[in-house]
Amino acid sequence: LLRRLGRIGVVAVAVLGATGFAMARLHLQGPDSWASSYGAALSVKLVLVAGAVALAAVNRRWLLPSVRSRGGRRLAVGVWTEVVLLSSVLVATAVLGNHPPAHGP
Repeated sequence: LLRRLGRIGVVAVAVLGATGFAMARLHLQGPDSWASSYGAALSVKLVLVAGAVALAAVNRRWLLPSVRSRGGRRLAVGVWTEVVLLSSVLVATAVLGNHPPAHGP
């Protein structure tokens, strides 16, 4: 079950990443656009998403196999940290939705 869920998660992250990249290209049409409030909010969101994805990879690669041998305490901490990061991504998304897109010159 965990392997199947993990594969679904990888596909979901890839699809969301591709659509997010397309939207960023649409709304940020030049390097100066990143200096806008929209660009700043998007930067925060990208950092949070990158952190959550990196932590998910660590949890899946190293902590999940250790659950079978040593119990799940470290994995539980990692998962709760993911929850906090992803909740922060939702807040960043809400903030981003309230900023007008920064169109290039």
